Amino acid sequence: ILLDEFRRHYHHFQSALTQVCQDTTGDVHHLVLLGEDLEEFANIVSQNSAVFPDHSEWQVLQVNVQSMILDLRTTYDRRVERSHHSRPNVIFQERSGFPGRPRTIIDPNFLRWAHGRRTTSGIAQFLGVSRRTVRRSLLEYQIEHPGRTPFTDRTNDNSLVEDTDSILEPHQAIPQDLPPEVQNVARLIRWGIVIHGFIDGYSRLITALRAHNNNRSSTVLSLFLS
Repeated sequence: ILLDEFRRHYHHFQSALTQVCQDTTGDVHHLVLLGEDLEEFANIVSQNSAVFPDHSEWQVLQVNVQSMILDLRTTYDRRVERSHHSRPNVIFQERSGFPGRPRTIIDPNFLRWAHGRRTTSGIAQFLGVSRRTVRRSLLEYQIEHPGRTPFTDRTNDNSLVEDTDSILEPHQAIPQDLPPEVQNVARLIRWGIVIHGFIDGYSRLITALRAHNNNRSSTVLSLFLS
């Protein structure tokens, strides 16, 4: 079964390489992702020679995969030289006309293509954006559908309040991997001091900062309105 999977993936990569090389208007992002997959496949093949009953088949497969990687790199270099850009734009910044940070827009065609080849975290890392941004875009373009809430309709609201109130209990441990300044603020909670603050997303100006003796939403709302 594993041998058949190696063969199937090889033919898949062969078809994908032929397709991207023939598409002269294609996005170099596709070439980069395909190249990463090919190199990973080459490493797996090199570590599993025992899977191939015929050793010569394993050797031929290795040589062919390396040739595909070289062809892909050549195609990538030509595309980059022709476009004079190391990476074409698949991320755009859209301003709403109101104060605040611009909205990050991911090209839907690229996202739809990448979604079948990478995890949400992988796409986020590749594009240099947050996982939340990728997830939001996937939902907006209906590439993915929102998952069902883990809470049932019969959930007791009182139990939720009790759970959130336990944040103020003194026995809660403070993670040691937090920055020192964050740890210092977190330690105030055990003494009944909660720091609330707001920051302007566009100018990064601190618009409100105050200490309270509770963490209720009404307290935060009051600070926001003031």
